[in-house]
Amino acid sequence: MNIFLLEDDIMHQQRLELVIREILLEKRWPAKSIVTTARPETLLKKVQETVDQNIYFLDIEINGEKKMGLEIASQIRNIDPYGVIVFITTHSEFAPITYAYKVSAFDFIAKDKPIDTIKQHLVDCFENLLRTRASEKKEEMFLFSNQHSNFQVPFSDILYFETTEISHNCLLYTSPSPRDGA
Repeated sequence: MNIFLLEDDIMHQQRLELVIREILLEKRWPAKSIVTTARPETLLKKVQETVDQNIYFLDIEINGEKKMGLEIASQIRNIDPYGVIVFITTHSEFAPITYAYKVSAFDFIAKDKPIDTIKQHLVDCFENLLRTRASEKKEEMFLFSNQHSNFQVPFSDILYFETTEISHNCLLYTSPSPRDGA
């Protein structure tokens, strides 16, 4: 499991990361990585490099931009259609608007709730991720990464590779994926 936390308030960021680490320790749930950042572009870059069970805890207001977290959630959903998205915010008035962004958020956690309430919400989110992912067949992926590009393609979508006349280059042919709407 990979955990992503986007929070621009350093106090909230540290508090949430500490609670997440406590939960992982108590439940003995392994995490491959925990990415904590206040910068949306850093988070999106890490998401593109990561494959597997991902869970995202996003603040809605980032650096004074009231709906930045919602926009980031939309971009995440394009990259990771199966990741669990959770909003953690002080702006409970934005709960209804999250549906307009069609990101299938699993939970909406208010930061001003008691820490035990927040912790229980977090546990519920992790349990959902682990339960749903355990029942799904894991699809193997072809991963490619260099200094210019990172991408992943399900092996089941790959038709073949073809060499080119250019040294160290090849073409990858894939079948249209249902995820692409084709």
